[in-house]
Amino acid sequence: MLPALSRVAILVALAASTASADSKAEVDAAIRATVDGKQSYSDNDKHPPWAAQYVLSPDGLGDTPQEVEWRLLEEIPAIYKKREAWKADISDVDWKLGTLAIGVDDKRGVAWFQGPIALTINTCCGVVKDTMRMSGIVVQDGAGAGKPWKPVALALSRQLPDARLFKGASEQISDAVGADILGKTPIEKQIIAGWFAKGGLAKSKASASTIVASGTAPAEYATNAGAVKLAAAWDTIDLRTRLIRSRTFANDAIVMARISVELPVAAENKASPMDLYAIAIPEAGTWHWVSLQFTTPLAKAPMSPKQPPESVVPPDMGSPPPPQGVRP
Repeated sequence: MLPALSRVAILVALAASTASADSKAEVDAAIRATVDGKQSYSDNDKHPPWAAQYVLSPDGLGDTPQEVEWRLLEEIPAIYKKREAWKADISDVDWKLGTLAIGVDDKRGVAWFQGPIALTINTCCGVVKDTMRMSGIVVQDGAGAGKPWKPVALALSRQLPDARLFKGASEQISDAVGADILGKTPIEKQIIAGWFAKGGLAKSKASASTIVASGTAPAEYATNAGAVKLAAAWDTIDLRTRLIRSRTFANDAIVMARISVELPVAAENKASPMDLYAIAIPEAGTWHWVSLQFTTPLAKAPMSPKQPPESVVPPDMGSPPPPQGVRP
């Protein structure tokens, strides 16, 4: 028979495990309620069904829902004849999340996730399908158990084969830039100094029970030990940091950072542009990642079934808003 203290410890552990499982289910439901769904473009509400305070697009540009919507859909040829009038050819867009890796910090009231998302875009010329990955931050709206969860930050990425990533190298290889120059805030300086030192990404993982990482290649997606293995591989490829911008949530309990990097391609003496969307939490006086998500503007949206007929001249609906984030 177990001693009384051992029984108490087991009961406490079981209660914590149950609370965490319940929280993950609640977080999953909150994410899907925000993201999943079909958005009609027949009315004046031109925004996607998901929205948050902070949204990052696959090409590293745009950080509001409206900007990201423009960036996502303007690339698809079937949707527009002229850049300023592309929306006239869309009937609706259906967003559908797949299985998510979700981590929860019940004490701080914050959560993070990453997983696949599929888009089905119905246009005048047929159906266009697109598959990406989405990560994000979800916070509890208020303190204490039973408070609702709310997504506050989302990031999207597209994937492409490594051969296309290397072939797309077109930028001059930059010298490494230090944290004092790139980082505007103490958090940004800590991230650059810690994560991009030798072996820094793998060493900077959080101790959370769920961490997740994904690269630009379709097969680069893993959780926990697999995520650390990916980070260790990325530590060996001499990424050059060019820009970092971040935003904290829940009284600095969690941060999402956008880190623009270059991947040097020695054979071409050039570099391929990428962005790293990272989610991190504070541990031991610094910031440790729980989600890493690489994307690149070289990964374009899929081509449409056919081009719009020449007779289609959509009405002028105005120019898209300029993106707030500009690649340096």
